[in-house]
Amino acid sequence: HDDGWADVHITSIDFSNVAIRDAIERTSITHPSLAWHTMDATDMAFDKASFSGVVDKGLFDALLLAEWPASAIKIANLSSE
Repeated sequence: HDDGWADVHITSIDFSNVAIRDAIERTSITHPSLAWHTMDATDMAFDKASFSGVVDKGLFDALLLAEWPASAIKIANLSSE
């Protein structure tokens, strides 16, 4: 965000209320345009086509640690929505 992305709308999610509350507390003054939501990444409440891009390495790492091929199916379903 500080490296030239200030004009990009950034939305972040986490399943932990504590993590989201802490993120809001850390960024509300310095980065008020960041949006934070407590949400399960496998069951998001956003409308289809709400985002032009998604980046989440941690989610893919967690899904890939699950049994294969179930994790591949989850990733394919997430990317097709």
